[in-house]
Amino acid sequence: MSKFKFKFSAVSNIKDKLKTKAQKELAEINLKIEAKKNKIEETRQEFINNKKALSKGSYKASKLHYYERHGVFLAGKLKQLKAELDSLMLTRQNKLNELVVKTKEQKMFDLLEKKHYEYFLQNELKKENIMLDELAIQKTGRK
Repeated sequence: MSKFKFKFSAVSNIKDKLKTKAQKELAEINLKIEAKKNKIEETRQEFINNKKALSKGSYKASKLHYYERHGVFLAGKLKQLKAELDSLMLTRQNKLNELVVKTKEQKMFDLLEKKHYEYFLQNELKKENIMLDELAIQKTGRK
């Protein structure tokens, strides 16, 4: 019996590597998203603490102006971080769609390989049956 060789194995291997690469990229983006969410939460807490400090007591005009400007800065920073998070989420969705496509391609090649293997087994079985038939005919012819 000969050995099965899938003629698209090189393509299948490349597709598998591309799928693995897409999975890694998606994982990296997920890490960036988590880091951005943590940064947003830290900035939000800093904004809340700034509001609390502003409302605690009486301050000189310069200190009051500082707290107000710092609050405006933190609000702008929060807005910027949220925009970056939205951009990362969009990138994540694109990578997720790309991963779905690559997974489908890999499954198609797996199914194709399975069909080729079944066809190979059928042909091998036919060859074996033909060989056994020929042996049986030769043995019956000798008797």
